[in-house]
Amino acid sequence: MRMAIRRFLLHSAKTGWPLYLIVFTVLAAGTAVGGFQAACLGAETVSDLQTYIRSILMETEAGGDNLLPGVWDGVIDNLLVFGAVYVLGLTVIGIPVMLGLLFIRGFALGFSAWLVWNCEGTGTAVAVMSFLPHNILFVPALLVAAAASLSFSLLLIRRGFDSRTVVWPCFIKYTWIFFGAAMVGVSAALLERMVSPYLIHFMLSLSR
Repeated sequence: MRMAIRRFLLHSAKTGWPLYLIVFTVLAAGTAVGGFQAACLGAETVSDLQTYIRSILMETEAGGDNLLPGVWDGVIDNLLVFGAVYVLGLTVIGIPVMLGLLFIRGFALGFSAWLVWNCEGTGTAVAVMSFLPHNILFVPALLVAAAASLSFSLLLIRRGFDSRTVVWPCFIKYTWIFFGAAMVGVSAALLERMVSPYLIHFMLSLSR
């Protein structure tokens, strides 16, 4: 099973690298713009946002069961993202919307990352633990899903010009790709809500 997945990913990277390049560029552009926008905020606004971030970190440090109800919200949020990208891939007009959604997700990531990274009292290790663990899973899964969505939309365009283009087998493959990507997204949400808080708490305890 592991070898089959590895062969699929290698084949996908070799044949679909232009699509991966497009979605990666859009996500990276959104992240860069988000970070730049956060850096351009006024000092008072940045201070207010960073105070809010510190309050969240204090709740994390305190631990407790109040973090557990957010697990379901995180899972639903990630599933909605992958579900939206999946549906948009089924329509030709969904291509710009999907790329826009990817840009917005990157913008939010860059904006939040800049605020946490520059928040006094958090430290580099805490900032890394706040963003890195779950995004190691979520971001690659989102890129694969977005590339698959773009690829299937282009297939539908070719189908419009050539009725002999086979769609059904590709649709099955497309659906399975999204199922796998969504499961990785669920894992990322579980990691973010159930594991990352304890990693942050550990890093905060070391910084005392």
